[in-house]
Amino acid sequence: MIPFARRKRRNRNFRRRKNGITPGLAITAVEHQTTREEVIIRFSGAIAWNGVDQPTAFEATTDDGPKQACLDVLASGPDWIKVEFNGGVDVGAAWALAGAMAGISPPVAWPQSGIVTA
Repeated sequence: MIPFARRKRRNRNFRRRKNGITPGLAITAVEHQTTREEVIIRFSGAIAWNGVDQPTAFEATTDDGPKQACLDVLASGPDWIKVEFNGGVDVGAAWALAGAMAGISPPVAWPQSGIVTA
């Protein structure tokens, strides 16, 4: 028998998403505002918005229908951003983060979904 060198197996789990979720910050709350077209998105840690990109992967059910992307970032804080939609967003409306949140660092985990609270 001729000896041969065993091949090393590749670690295919490197950078693989666990449970289909990309690692990053969690969205802890999406809060309804007095102006119905605006919501505040709260995160599990400190964030920074680059002041240019719009996080259009964040969607909510509005008066215009389901899965409407946000139009603009109106303000940001240490762990939150205020975004604007074209239509009104009601308490109890569904929201979802369907992809990477552009302009926000560190990265936000996705996919995520939930309900808008008061």
